[in-house]
Amino acid sequence: MADLVEVVDYDRGWPARFAALGAAMRSALGDVAVRIDHIGSTSVPGLAAKPVIDIQISVRSFEPLEAFKAPLERLGLMHRAGLFRDYLRVHPAAAAEFAEAKRRCAERFRDEREKYVAAKEPYVWDVVRRADTWAQGVGWRPGPSDA
Repeated sequence: MADLVEVVDYDRGWPARFAALGAAMRSALGDVAVRIDHIGSTSVPGLAAKPVIDIQISVRSFEPLEAFKAPLERLGLMHRAGLFRDYLRVHPAAAAEFAEAKRRCAERFRDEREKYVAAKEPYVWDVVRRADTWAQGVGWRPGPSDA
């Protein structure tokens, strides 16, 4: 069966889902995790997204890997990189534009996840470039950890 790509309207339950996951991660990792943040499209209020909660965990050191890898695997979690949620949170027009691009890509490549990801990539990099310019211009620094 194909792994369908589905972009849905924002779900007000996503923050609560993250809160539960974040609490479980905080419990499993303790102070190994310096920060635990809700990232990705589901972290931006009002932004259409694939219904997947993306989380970024910051650690003091990648060594020893087992200090955080094993506790996370016990929770059934996997690692992915990327963070530009703060830019989208303060730029609703950019978030709406990104949502529309994701919808177009999802409609075109509904049954082909790899092609969806490849088609969406130029839009992602455009947002990353704008987010970087914005961050440098305003002197952006991360706020407190989400969990």
